[in-house]
Amino acid sequence: LDSIRLMGVPYVFVRGNHDSPVTEEAVEGQPNAVVLDDGVAEVGGLTIAGIGDPRFTPDQQTRPHTDEEAAATAQSVVDAGEALAETIRGWGSPVDIAVIHDPAGAAPLDGTVPLVLAGHRHAREVRDLVPPPEGAPVEAERTLLMVQGSTGGAGLRGLEREHPDPLALSVLYFDEDRRLVGYDDITVGGTGLSEVTLQRHLVGP
Repeated sequence: LDSIRLMGVPYVFVRGNHDSPVTEEAVEGQPNAVVLDDGVAEVGGLTIAGIGDPRFTPDQQTRPHTDEEAAATAQSVVDAGEALAETIRGWGSPVDIAVIHDPAGAAPLDGTVPLVLAGHRHAREVRDLVPPPEGAPVEAERTLLMVQGSTGGAGLRGLEREHPDPLALSVLYFDEDRRLVGYDDITVGGTGLSEVTLQRHLVGP
């Protein structure tokens, strides 16, 4: 994790389900790191809120093994989203981005921020968090959910199967009003594939 300091730019971190409290503490020790766990911070002109994943599942032994455990685990993810939504509502000024690990906890954030960033699924997805009503104007207020692919944490997914999971990274562009206006999706072919693609997307009317 010491390589984080070599980036020379702010590094915002939200704990995922494979990250332990020890990992979070080590990230927090980096001089340019901003660790968010049910908190809000101003970073690079943007106001960002985030909360860590409530689970810690480093291996198959720590996964839920009964229906009751699975239901309780799923509810804890939703509860984390609700806690972050409450934190954002109490912030007192607009928050530009909410960051969570698992998009399953995103629903409570609808309407609290214009943009929610998530991961966990190792597959890209961009959509309105709640589809707008039929006939709603294009400029109507809505919350966009962006789920990132694997930036390198997919483990053996990068080696398994006929088509290994690619590495994925998105670069987001904001205007002077702190609104998302576009993003580039960059994809590097999985192990054994020497290919890179970049797709630019514009956001808005």
